[in-house]
Amino acid sequence: METPINNKLSMFKAVERICFTHHGSWDNNPNFGSVLSRFVLKVAQLELLIATVHSEKSLKIEVFI
Repeated sequence: METPINNKLSMFKAVERICFTHHGSWDNNPNFGSVLSRFVLKVAQLELLIATVHSEKSLKIEVFI
């Protein structure tokens, strides 16, 4: 099921892919590289958080089965 947070994560991952694909366009700008590094870290943290929430929901559902 697509939720707003999953939609945002998909959008963030698309931005991340575009930035990595066109690395040469921004490679000479260290400020952009710094911001991109923080962005990638936050995306990874969001993915981990979503996985944790999904895992907790699965555990709660299994208790009822």
